[in-house]
Amino acid sequence: MYLGNLSNFTPEQRLLLLHRLEAFLQSRYDSLCDDISVEQAAISYYSRYYARHIKGSPKVGAGSGGGIVPDELPDVAIDLSTLQTVDVREAGASWLCWQAIAKLGLRDKLLSLGIPDKMSDVILLNLIARLVYPVSENKTYDWLAEQSAVGSWLSGSEKVYRSELYRSIVVLLSHQSQIEAYLYEKISSYLGNSNKLMLYDLTNTYFEGRMLHSNLACYGRSKEKRSDCRLVSIGLLCNSDGLIRKADFYAGNVSEPATLTQIMEQLRHYGGVMTDAGIATAENIELLAANGLQYMCVSRQNYAAYRPELTDADAFTHRSSQGHSYTVWVKTVAHSFTVGEQVYQDNLVFVKSQAKQDKENAMQQLQRNRFEKELLAVKEGLSKPKTRKNVSAVLQKIGRLKEKYSSVQSAYTLQIIEKTPEVIALPSTIETNKTDKKTVKIALKKVPIKADAAQTTQVADVQWAFDDTQLSPPGEYVIRTNVPINTSKEAWQQYHTISNIEASNRCCKSDLALRPVFHRKDETIKGHLLLTLLACNIVHFVRQQLAQMQIHHSWTEIVRIMDTQKLITSEFENRQGEFFMLTNWSTPKDEVKQIYDALGFKYQRSAGFFCKVAKHNPS
Repeated sequence: MYLGNLSNFTPEQRLLLLHRLEAFLQSRYDSLCDDISVEQAAISYYSRYYARHIKGSPKVGAGSGGGIVPDELPDVAIDLSTLQTVDVREAGASWLCWQAIAKLGLRDKLLSLGIPDKMSDVILLNLIARLVYPVSENKTYDWLAEQSAVGSWLSGSEKVYRSELYRSIVVLLSHQSQIEAYLYEKISSYLGNSNKLMLYDLTNTYFEGRMLHSNLACYGRSKEKRSDCRLVSIGLLCNSDGLIRKADFYAGNVSEPATLTQIMEQLRHYGGVMTDAGIATAENIELLAANGLQYMCVSRQNYAAYRPELTDADAFTHRSSQGHSYTVWVKTVAHSFTVGEQVYQDNLVFVKSQAKQDKENAMQQLQRNRFEKELLAVKEGLSKPKTRKNVSAVLQKIGRLKEKYSSVQSAYTLQIIEKTPEVIALPSTIETNKTDKKTVKIALKKVPIKADAAQTTQVADVQWAFDDTQLSPPGEYVIRTNVPINTSKEAWQQYHTISNIEASNRCCKSDLALRPVFHRKDETIKGHLLLTLLACNIVHFVRQQLAQMQIHHSWTEIVRIMDTQKLITSEFENRQGEFFMLTNWSTPKDEVKQIYDALGFKYQRSAGFFCKVAKHNPS
């Protein structure tokens, strides 16, 4: 479409006009250009284009106005036969996230780091997409173009390209430490700072593909049972509520305890750490003590020599967040240890949990049933044809089963019974003397089969016995801490907050689709992980505020509820041949209003967009 020489516009206005027209062509109406003359010109040009090329009407006049819907819409008699909805966009969840990000001032922070306007907007688009529609950057582009209304709300109306979405996570990664610190402090200022110990945990996730050009992608022990894939490990440092302060990315085969030294500087600032048995080796505890840091962790040692008798006086009833009640027994014993020539004091809190006991008993029984079922399959295979029955093959099968069911195999005594070496009578053979045509029978001697090799010795039977005394008592563990405690119950309750970091992990992996990772380069891998962790903090910010108003929906449920609110574009004509376009927000449902009200957010971004697109010339 020819626009003329645009002599009335400056070069900047011409560029702005082109961006505005491009936004109209992408069905992004829910915005208004600050320059009214440019806005009116864009509406005029677009109205002619729309009528001629989309509506197929060559006789049109210029668009006669439009923009954000005024308080009082013009009185228009609609020809209902022409009324149709031409575009529907998801808006509610994106608008919620947009307002949360604006409240945290994240865009201003990106600009202060020297990130250009356009790239800052692309980073925010990527972040909102991760929160609302967590897919790959490739699919994010399609979502922005075809489903979401969020593209209309940017400061400019320029088109976003796929390459920019990929590049944005690399830019984000280059400012990781500043953005992590800013977001943590900002959210903490709204929700309240926690003076308790920081939580630290290491998790991992898996890749799709061979990942031959990545140093991070390595085979290791997958916490998601995907050891068949290459992994990447993520170290998370959170406050006691699960808000992420710092993230580090490691190879998939990293040693968990060794990562503690990477966060020592942060721990000195916050005073101490709470972690699980995966990190809490004796060496790490000594390191923390030597650095004057507080710690609280589940010990890898059982401290049988210190174990007290747990009685009813040590018991109390705990009610979980899901409403379940169970009994917990706790008792504290003083403990001392030496590092070099220095003697340190801490406490051992012996715990027995009824809920943990029931859970571990059920898991143990399930593992036992599966282990014995597969042992029985090995045993029955000894009587079936075409099954390898030599000692070597049977031992290999059993070894794999013991590795698979490592939590219970130590309580089993296995016995392999070999077959007794047999004496086999070989059949007689007949040789024919072809010269005199006489036959001579030669009887061969009976030959015993040697049974001195595992490859040739056959197995007759496999037997096993189970001894439950060889397993650790279910539901029992020891919390080791140098934090001053008033009662054993309070110590247990404080350690129980470590479940918050596990909740953050679940949010990243389930609600925000951290897994699997499809990127191939280490910088984009880290960028993808960082984007997801920042999104997790936004989720935490929103859900904590909702929880204060007794709204306890999961993030997935919040997105579902909010996206019932749409941004709808309709078109219609009147009987005078005038053509109109109207973009407006659907009325939020009561559940949607409840969430907006709890957060103090607006119901919609604007009143919508109204435009008289074309007027037919009289024939």
